[in-house]
Amino acid sequence: VTNKNYYLINAIYQWCLDSQLSPHILVVNNENLALQLPKNFSNSKELVFNISNTAVKNFTIGEQNVEFNARFNGIACSLNIDIKNILYIFAKETNDGLFLDHSQSKNKIDNSKKETHTSKSHLTLIK
Repeated sequence: VTNKNYYLINAIYQWCLDSQLSPHILVVNNENLALQLPKNFSNSKELVFNISNTAVKNFTIGEQNVEFNARFNGIACSLNIDIKNILYIFAKETNDGLFLDHSQSKNKIDNSKKETHTSKSHLTLIK
């Protein structure tokens, strides 16, 4: 199953660009996040990145991650952020956006498939 957050991030990102707004992402900074940032940036628990076309280069949204090149106080950085670390994507000007739900694990998906396949159909064959 493709991660739905990939589609949601892409949709809000495109909406921001189409509306001439600045898309930003709120990223949780934990042990799963291996960003090569200047030291004064990497101590924060949460990081906000401006991902507009004017702020970053080579921006791509993949099914598992978001990648881009940016500068922090003149220091060039190449960032690869796992989608699981993105909490919120929003337009800075309006603060409209979407909080992402990462709670649905693979086990929950597998269990729901099993329940769907073992359930008896509510349909009746009419001849």
